[in-house]
Amino acid sequence: MNKKLKIAVLVDSDMITPYQSAILDDIVGSDFSVLSLCVKAKKISNDMSKAAHLLYYSYMKLDCKIFGKNLKMFQSELLSNKFDTIVNFPSFIDENMLDDIKEYNLDVIIDLREVFSTTKLNNIATFGLWRLNHRGFPNAFWEVADNHNITKVTLEKISSSFEGGYLLDTFAITTDAKSPHKNLNMIRWRSHTLVIKNLKKLHIEGKSFFLDKKCKSTFDNSKLEINDKKINLKLDFYEDVKKHIPTNYDMIKIFSNIFRKSTKMLFRKYMIKQQWKLFYIENDKELINFSFDKYKELSSKSINVDWADPFVVDEKDKSYIFFEEFALNQKGTLHVITYDVKTKIFSEPEEVMSKDYHLSYPFVFSYADEYYMIPESNGNKTIDLYKTTNFPTQWEKVKTLIDDIVAVDSTIHYKDDIWWMFTNIAPKDGFSTSDELYIYYCQDLLNDEWIAHKQNPVICDSSVARNAGKIIEKNNILYRPSQNCSGYYGRALNINKIEILNENSYKECTIDTIDLQGFRDIQAVHTLNSSKRFTIIDIGFIKI
Repeated sequence: MNKKLKIAVLVDSDMITPYQSAILDDIVGSDFSVLSLCVKAKKISNDMSKAAHLLYYSYMKLDCKIFGKNLKMFQSELLSNKFDTIVNFPSFIDENMLDDIKEYNLDVIIDLREVFSTTKLNNIATFGLWRLNHRGFPNAFWEVADNHNITKVTLEKISSSFEGGYLLDTFAITTDAKSPHKNLNMIRWRSHTLVIKNLKKLHIEGKSFFLDKKCKSTFDNSKLEINDKKINLKLDFYEDVKKHIPTNYDMIKIFSNIFRKSTKMLFRKYMIKQQWKLFYIENDKELINFSFDKYKELSSKSINVDWADPFVVDEKDKSYIFFEEFALNQKGTLHVITYDVKTKIFSEPEEVMSKDYHLSYPFVFSYADEYYMIPESNGNKTIDLYKTTNFPTQWEKVKTLIDDIVAVDSTIHYKDDIWWMFTNIAPKDGFSTSDELYIYYCQDLLNDEWIAHKQNPVICDSSVARNAGKIIEKNNILYRPSQNCSGYYGRALNINKIEILNENSYKECTIDTIDLQGFRDIQAVHTLNSSKRFTIIDIGFIKI
């Protein structure tokens, strides 16, 4: 599609919140879309009795007072600052008004209203009406109340026709367990990027953009006549779309959940500590051995030192295990332990690299008969490449691959004459580095600039996005280990099969999950790597 997409937005107030404003700024600032029109609909009134929901409103008022003081969601600006053309859209509209809107030849209408209701605008634009839809109402409240690890929002194409709309994209973050206001603030700020990301894909792909999208039922509550029978479609992507403002009776149960959760969180914070240790197993026929009950410990004897992020390299009759060492109240440094095949003895750890900032995730790989390393240097806001001068303990910096970036756990893989970099980025201050996966690529590791993938971020889900080790290639199929950070950091590991990887598309599916909670007092796990000789993993143990 060569021409710019013509976009309209549907709002219900003269004031817009920062996340709504950011969506408008993204559209205006792009080179593939133009903001043509604003349609202001009549705001839906809440007829629910406040007396029946008094406990809910009291709780939310208290939550706002404690946690909501500095949240961006409470800031707002005049809609007229963004628009010259605003069409007021009452509850009942006539065909003349629809005809006026049709004259704009819109490609997409973005529904930014707080509460969804059906309109006659669903099929006005060429590619329909799109909406960021939360699970139930109030938005992002029930995930906190029901102790969900994940809070999800979907970008959907809404339709009032029987064919239904489409699930366009999703964004999932780790639920803020303490505050519905903080949870809503974060999911809105994180998910607003779905709009511009998918508009860009639509501009590139045109009608084919919808071919791989899951079809959904309509939100239209009107009854459709099918074979002289009236059918009311109520299906959706969520099992609990009927969630509503909780009654006083509901809140009594919710208060009980919140009390238990708060007690558990306080106990974990002040009474339970973690120590990260390394465990290994010698491989037999399989490249990776998942018999975790047979793993042996390889970790520091000090109770105040953590060992994590292990990577293993086989070189002749020795194996080298690189890892992060982190002592309490200190920055992480990189170390190596050497295993001698002949003596079957592990050496004492030797320091490999130390900087003024934190180091971790020592991604070691070979290229052109040389060893290179990409350590996590998030504290320096860089992704740096090092080359060994005296393997395995001495390294010198070759170049900065990407500068001015908040990125962690960068992992590269060479395939089809292309270097692929998988990395986890926090695009703005205060955002988690566990929510989004980005891909970059180049053809010359040492000379080329890295090109951002067209679908970035390729994954927006804290339960699967964050890297957990090197890409595994078996029978010409790629598998990406990733962390499940839903609920808390390092909750479990995923093995994801990469189905599509090229300059235009990326697709993967999770084929296995490794959850070691409750096994040997294990609380967390977040890195898995292997060589022909060893499989090695880091494990966070409960320490009371």
